[in-house]
This record gives sequence, C-alpha cells and structure tokens, in this order.
Amino acid sequence: MAARRDELRIAPELREVWRPFYVFGPMAVLAVSCGAIATAAGEPDGLGVGLFVGVTIVLFAAARTLVWRLIPGSVCVVLADDGLQLRRFGRIFRRHAWVDVESAHVEPGDRWPEWNTWAGFAQLQIVRRDGSRVSSPSILIVRSTDVDAVQKLLDEQLERHAAGSP
Repeated sequence: MAARRDELRIAPELREVWRPFYVFGPMAVLAVSCGAIATAAGEPDGLGVGLFVGVTIVLFAAARTLVWRLIPGSVCVVLADDGLQLRRFGRIFRRHAWVDVESAHVEPGDRWPEWNTWAGFAQLQIVRRDGSRVSSPSILIVRSTDVDAVQKLLDEQLERHAAGSP
C-alpha cells in the first residue's frame, strides 16, 4: 500500500539501520589484515584466524542490523488526515482518530541494548479525550533532534485538527 500525499511517515531511514557496518566493516578489514601480516611473519594459521574473526564480525553486524530492522525498526507512525496510525511492515495495527486524541507526546526510550550508542527507541504517549492513556510500541528514532522534530510534527497535526481544518 503506497503512502498517500496527505500522509506523513515517521519511520527510521534505512541508512541509519545499516550504521553498525560503518564500525564493524573496518574492524573486519583490520582483523584480516592482521592475519595476513601474521602469516607473512611466519605464523601458519594467521590468515585463517584473521578471516574467521573478520567473517564473524561481519556476521555479527548483519545479525544486529536484522534484529533492529525486524523488531522495533519495523514500526512506523503515519500522520494521516483521518488520524494517527501505527504500522508494522506496511499493515495498520493501531489507529487513533484525531477527534479522540487530546495530546500526544514522544518520550525518548532506552537505548537498546544499553551499550548501543546510536539508536534510540522512542514511544508515543497518547492521551485520549476520555482521559485514558495509550502507549505505542517502540519506534526507532535515531537522534534526540529527531525526537524533537517528531514532537513538533505531532503538535502541528493536533493543532490543525483541533482547529477543524483538514
């Protein structure tokens, strides 16, 4: 299902999901280079060990990227004319009509896992007109400036729909 023109998507950029390869790629090249140097110095298994370590590092980066992409990185928020939609793999699994939403706030979540330095997983806290609170699943929002930008977009949409304009 293609996004309509009146929809605004809050989703992770694919290039941000691949960021572990920026670190682990050079580490793998360094491991293979050290193995080649060890082989040249007379160590018979140096290149084999270097290749093993290099391939292991690349596989670790691929697994980490896949897990982030499939679990929390698969959720996106769509600000459509009819309301706020949460989608996973293109399917709507939660919908909140603008008339039912009193306020919505983006709360920066924990880093997942804790030793991660670049990916933040935020949550939307939605307060309905009846006073009930709803939390969204985690959404991959990379930088704190992105969290601020998402909050600004949510505020603009809420003001627009509270005023009654489409």
